[in-house]
Amino acid sequence: MLSWGSDRRALLARRVVVLLALSLHPFIAVGQRVEGVVVDAHGRGVGNAEVYLREGNRMVALTNERGEFSFQAEGRDSVCFDVQALGFFGESRCVLPGSSEVPVRVTLRDRLIAIEGVGVRGQTSPHVTMQRLDIANLLSLQAAGSGVESLVKLMPGVHSNNELSTQYSVRGGAYDENLVYVDGIEVLRPQLARSGSQEGMPIINPDMVSVIEFSSGGFPANFGDRLSSVLNVRYRTPRKFRAKVDLSLMENRACIEGASSDKRLSGILGVRYKSTRLLLNTTETKGDYHPSYFDVQAKGRMEFNPDCELSALLGFSRNVYFFKPHNKVTRFGALTADFLQMNVYYEGQERDTYMTMFGTVQTRWRATPRLTLRGQLGGYWVREEEKFDILGEYWLSELRGVEEVRPVVDSASNVGIGGFLEHARNRFEGAVATVKGNMDYQFSLGNVEVGLELSPRYFYHVANEWNLMDSAGYAVPRALREVPVQGLARGAGGFPSMLYSMYAQTQLRFPSAAGILTLVVGIRGSGVGQWRDLRVSPRVSASFVPESAKDLRLYVGGGLYYQYPFYREIRDRAGGIHPDVHPQRSIHALGGAQWGFQAGGRPFRLQAEVYAKWGAQLVPYVIDNVRLRYEAQNAAKSQTYGMDLRLNGELAPGVESWVSLSVMRSRMRITDKLREANRQPAADTYFYAPHDQLFGASLLLQDYLPGVPGFRVALQASYALGIPLVLPNGRYGQQSRMPSYKRVDIGFSYAFKDENYSLPRLSRAQWLKSLMVSAEVLNLLNFANTVSYMWIKVTNAQGRSSSLAVPNYLTSRCVNIRFVMSI
Repeated sequence: MLSWGSDRRALLARRVVVLLALSLHPFIAVGQRVEGVVVDAHGRGVGNAEVYLREGNRMVALTNERGEFSFQAEGRDSVCFDVQALGFFGESRCVLPGSSEVPVRVTLRDRLIAIEGVGVRGQTSPHVTMQRLDIANLLSLQAAGSGVESLVKLMPGVHSNNELSTQYSVRGGAYDENLVYVDGIEVLRPQLARSGSQEGMPIINPDMVSVIEFSSGGFPANFGDRLSSVLNVRYRTPRKFRAKVDLSLMENRACIEGASSDKRLSGILGVRYKSTRLLLNTTETKGDYHPSYFDVQAKGRMEFNPDCELSALLGFSRNVYFFKPHNKVTRFGALTADFLQMNVYYEGQERDTYMTMFGTVQTRWRATPRLTLRGQLGGYWVREEEKFDILGEYWLSELRGVEEVRPVVDSASNVGIGGFLEHARNRFEGAVATVKGNMDYQFSLGNVEVGLELSPRYFYHVANEWNLMDSAGYAVPRALREVPVQGLARGAGGFPSMLYSMYAQTQLRFPSAAGILTLVVGIRGSGVGQWRDLRVSPRVSASFVPESAKDLRLYVGGGLYYQYPFYREIRDRAGGIHPDVHPQRSIHALGGAQWGFQAGGRPFRLQAEVYAKWGAQLVPYVIDNVRLRYEAQNAAKSQTYGMDLRLNGELAPGVESWVSLSVMRSRMRITDKLREANRQPAADTYFYAPHDQLFGASLLLQDYLPGVPGFRVALQASYALGIPLVLPNGRYGQQSRMPSYKRVDIGFSYAFKDENYSLPRLSRAQWLKSLMVSAEVLNLLNFANTVSYMWIKVTNAQGRSSSLAVPNYLTSRCVNIRFVMSI
């Protein structure tokens, strides 16, 4: 018994010693914990940077999205490690014993100076077909559209002929072919809007944005299914307290953010209110405009430890457009003929409502230094209502000479007289839920990413609209109580669907004596309903940076892309729903080069890209203002070829300027019989696609006034040739051209205090970060841009009637005052 007890006490003592040693292991064996952050030359965190311990050359950490890292080092001597990241020169650091409590800050130098040194940080994005835009340029955009979409419109290959709308066409594609993400959740566009004023406020809050990535084609497999482009926006994760107020005559914004002392809990809140009444009052249609757009969004983040975090984003917006028209005067014509003037007098009103709610919860867990897991649950809900009854009576008069303007009551000058009645009671309600997860594994040559997504969708609509045009020889009753109407659309019903997708993608980097070759190879599978309907989309891109010319980057890319219909693609012009519409398909192929150079001691970059797109199983459509009217059947194919050029750099230190040029030709061909035979093309051949635009150019110039610190001038200009024009219910292929779109905006701003300059009186106010006042002149040269046409019938002296297109013009010159302050 004594021997057994002694052995038991000895065993117990040994266990106590082992447990004590294990408890003291971090102090006597591990040595020290090293924490730090990796940033670029501009102070931004560098994600996915690899940290290698010099002893043994083994990777011990991988930076998160903010560039932070931490690892445990054994021993009590100094710890030396190397940091490597794609697109940067490597750096080495040594941490002395006893100094590990202070976070190590590692600044990486850009490997491609010109590519990384200007506003569009193409090299920061890991994919060659994705470009990262500088959010600092959002402050320079004029208030007609000072959001992220306005910055995208200035990119090469992107076309828009409406400053009131946030929609855009990319390389000949439709508005619905553009994919938009906000913190990983897909954003729905307005479905019923027929003019830019009805769209309301864009969903992206520019004050909350930290990263903007855009691709005009050939985007990788980890992004969803659209035919033309992808815009990926991520909101900021605050690290300290900050508040900002942006006030103007058109839009008011406020944003506040902060974080706890240990940076583990943070949040940001943005509120916006916008009214385009000042702009709408410059249009030719006079009346009572009462647009009211309100939006609030909030994001919170909780970090459990450096390897695990949870974040949530919530948003709500309500957009109301009320309009009571009074009268309209339009003068139009050509220099070789007499000018015409149409006077319209209105009765009635219009009230449109557009509401959205969305939310997402996502988590990130870094299981190992190489393996990261992410999950997300989100939802998006939208409700739209369109109600109007507008009665108009018009007089069409002839103007002979500049000085001679005859009254409309003079029968000698009257060309036509008539009236119209427009009626609509349309409603749309849609909901999209998203459940997705992905896994990212890093290894020596690159990474592998795998993801899965399920997205149940549902919409319900009520369509009830028609219009009546009454003029001589136009509206003739077919029966005693039957008057023919035009544009009749009636229908109601809902449609549920389940969209699933999965993808696998790898990025490989091969350095050699000749240069650095980067490959991105991915495959995406997607479908609706049953698994046997799975469609496979391979996508690939490659880039090469020669060792002998490190400021030159050559790249190619391409892939197969599908787009699944939602609402507008399966609704015909009569209001009927056709669920049997198949996904549209497109093949992308592109190649280009980026060349960085120095001029005047400042960095510049020239980018040239050629591309081709082949579309199949397309749904034909025509454009009416910003409204797309589809045929709701897969009955077309297309061919698109073009070239984009872009030169950007710093004409003045710290501010970016650029010029973009685009040349494109897009053609479409009807491959099947249309339901409406009167819209079938007269010949089975190619014709210009609805968004064909041979040439487009955009310009953004920013400079400081010499001798006046803090005074900046920003000039923004756009020019684009007109898109094809088709008669209402006319045949495809019977086209003319709309006039070209021209617009110049200029802004003058004075910064009383910012990060580079401060008035002496404000230098002591440490709480004030920036204070700026600006004056903006929109449509400086007062161009009369045509956005759509009103079609009327006129009868001549011989009794023959013909159709006449009366242009609807966009906004005229307008002045806006802006005040921006941040603390």
